[in-house]
Amino acid sequence: MAARGVAIEADGLGVDGARGAVFAGVSFAAQPGQLVAICGRGGSGRTSLLLTLAGRMRPAHGSASVGGNPLPAEAAAVRRLVTVARATGAVELQDRWRVQEAIDLQEVLRGHRVDAREAAATLDACGVTAGGDDPVESLAPAQRTRLAIALAWFEGPPAAVVDDVDRGAPTAAEREIWQVLRGLADRGTTVLATTTDPAAASGAADAIVSLEG
Repeated sequence: MAARGVAIEADGLGVDGARGAVFAGVSFAAQPGQLVAICGRGGSGRTSLLLTLAGRMRPAHGSASVGGNPLPAEAAAVRRLVTVARATGAVELQDRWRVQEAIDLQEVLRGHRVDAREAAATLDACGVTAGGDDPVESLAPAQRTRLAIALAWFEGPPAAVVDDVDRGAPTAAEREIWQVLRGLADRGTTVLATTTDPAAASGAADAIVSLEG
């Protein structure tokens, strides 16, 4: 499904936690339909940055906007624009689901059925090889990532965020996943995705944002 992407901008953006800054001083601009890789080691605030730009966390410093909607003032509007495909510890595929149940949930969220041919084509484009009856807990890490991306793709969202692209994936598999994300962006969705490995993203991403932490 084609989408109309939105611009995402951050200027000096930061979030504070109980023990100090979660991340600070983040500045970048993503144009509609671009793929931006956000890179940093564990503890650098990658997940929190995605949730902030998706309107799910409140920034403490700087400014940000999505589709011209400033955060946090227009967080509700931003939440309607940004699909969270995965955010570690916050938005995850559930082990107890089967693949088809995950797809069925998207139908509930969308309020109408996902066309079977559309679903099959999207799963194929994302490289999901699991069957509908396969439990999510049985999927290899890279397959779980691909499925999470496919479920976001069903919605044709203006923007999508995907956390930990490199989770459990060897370098070759991660590069393939970045190409899947490239395909999602090429259909119009603005995509922000995180990794610890900027090299794997370099062939697909329009820009790489580095976080220190």
